[in-house]
Amino acid sequence: MSKRHVLLVLAFSLFFSASWAQNSNHNSKKKTFFKHNSEFGALMVCEGKVPLDADGVYYASEFKFGWQTTKGKNNWDQLYRYPSYGIGFYTGHLESLDVGKPNALFGWLNIPIVRSQRSSINYEFGFGISYNFNPHDDASNPLNLIIGSKNNAYINVAFDYNYILSERFDLQAGIGYKHFSNGSYQLPNSGVNLLNLQIGVKYKLKKNGVPDYSNSLVLPVIESPYNLYFFTSAGSKQIVSGGGHYPMYTFSLGLQKRLGYKNKIGLGLDTFWAGYYKDADGETIISMEDESFQGNLAKNKAIQLGLFLSGEMIYDRLSIFYGAGYYLHKKVEADDGAPYYLRAQARYFVYNNLFSGIGIKAHGGRADYIEWTIGYNLNL
Repeated sequence: MSKRHVLLVLAFSLFFSASWAQNSNHNSKKKTFFKHNSEFGALMVCEGKVPLDADGVYYASEFKFGWQTTKGKNNWDQLYRYPSYGIGFYTGHLESLDVGKPNALFGWLNIPIVRSQRSSINYEFGFGISYNFNPHDDASNPLNLIIGSKNNAYINVAFDYNYILSERFDLQAGIGYKHFSNGSYQLPNSGVNLLNLQIGVKYKLKKNGVPDYSNSLVLPVIESPYNLYFFTSAGSKQIVSGGGHYPMYTFSLGLQKRLGYKNKIGLGLDTFWAGYYKDADGETIISMEDESFQGNLAKNKAIQLGLFLSGEMIYDRLSIFYGAGYYLHKKVEADDGAPYYLRAQARYFVYNNLFSGIGIKAHGGRADYIEWTIGYNLNL
């Protein structure tokens, strides 16, 4: 990833965590904590892409600083059964010097699925920027066929069980999945995928006793359950290792229905416009600078249409937008021939229904490109 992309990804992930803190509206001095996780697991890569010195094993540590929400005036905290959130640092050791020893800075959010007064089962999201990879190079590092950049996006999904051991300490154990990718900005980009087991301890900076996690929430009726959405996204990708970068654009229009306060489902139409297409031989790349590009654009070689089924998880002005789509119109010269695509975006509503975000579009388990998004919701 370029330095500009690194700074933007890091800024958005930390801004996302800070926005959650602002929305929670609690006295953070009584709920701050440190947490350390130790994890070990397996490196999962595509067949034929494993470096020669890799045995598929890795181990790592996470250091987190966080805030625990408690009962108060914020309805959203009660709706999500009192989540915790914060910032973290990751350091990993892969049994392959060809890939590197990645570190990461990230924001994270831990949400209970089931909670009692002393324990909870939770799911967690983490998003940030990683560094210290040893990228592929034809001359100096040809064995690394997994990742082509030193800096990559860091994505973490985990499930854990947390037990309140005392007023100061909690114990935690769980499973997780980590993904490192540059969104095809720099090839190769099969992605580094890590499946792990983890055990951790939480130290609370102040004794709070056993917190009150009861729910006495009374919510008003939602008056407008339907809305139209429109968003446009931009990104770029590399087609061949060592080649140039080509712009990618998305224009999307759809309808959503609210399912309570926390979730939406929707159906939309995506239009994708690529700054390149592949000629009939499947090898020659025609870019937008080429004289023949505009003429072939009229033949729809660089345009794709997709039907997109979406979901959205909402927390006040923050949301996670996700889903899967099927190409209604797609020239195989324009891409890898996959008939479907996936998308996940982190969004922040900057003013009323106006939102911005960052996400990733993918084909199967492989990133297509990173999307930088701006859009608007129109209530019906």
